[in-house]
Amino acid sequence: LPPADIAAAITAAAPCAAPGSLRALAVQLRPRHFHATFSALWRRYIYLFPLRRPNTHPLTTTATTTTSPSPPPTESSDCSNSGNTRQQDGSNTCSHPPRSSSSSFPTSTSSHPAAPASEPPPHPRRPPLPPEVFTADPDPVLLAAQLRQLQHRRLDFLAAARDTPPGKDGMCTLHLARCFVAELPSRLAGTAVGGLKTGVPLAAAAAASPGSPSESNVVEAVRQDNAPVRVLCVELV
Repeated sequence: LPPADIAAAITAAAPCAAPGSLRALAVQLRPRHFHATFSALWRRYIYLFPLRRPNTHPLTTTATTTTSPSPPPTESSDCSNSGNTRQQDGSNTCSHPPRSSSSSFPTSTSSHPAAPASEPPPHPRRPPLPPEVFTADPDPVLLAAQLRQLQHRRLDFLAAARDTPPGKDGMCTLHLARCFVAELPSRLAGTAVGGLKTGVPLAAAAAASPGSPSESNVVEAVRQDNAPVRVLCVELV
């Protein structure tokens, strides 16, 4: 088929006037030995991730910060002014039990030398993840800064190219790596999706006629009709 006929067929199946429809931007003729993996000089990937809060900006403070464990109290913090009790002779006595030096540090006869107090334990316990990690959106500015560190670097893409024959070099240069928030065109208000229209109550749509789709199908159709238009885009070239 000529490239013009292929472009016309795609345009007829998905008119450009409908927002969110596929469009054939360019159709080119290639020989049979052309392979998308080994014949292309460069490729461009765009990943679209729907945002959990499409109508608001992503929360940069809750999505990028994690709770850290509080530092262990020192000897001076254990005995604060509010926790001290003054004896009759004028000396201060800490209300907390005294901390034994032998329990925190080994004696001089131990075979292992004492570790400095500033060093963390051998296997520190990882702090629990805050609930914002699973509910908030990622920070596009922070993610873009991390992706920029990979630009103009040769990376091994052998794990991503599963069709690469053994012994072939999988090193490629990442020319562009960026992240941004974009808005996709939403569906037209009132367009039918699976026999339903936007704004139709779920109960009325489910009981509209005998033999109507199940409630789960109705929910899925309404969800598709009201898809979020704000997405997080990751572009790799």
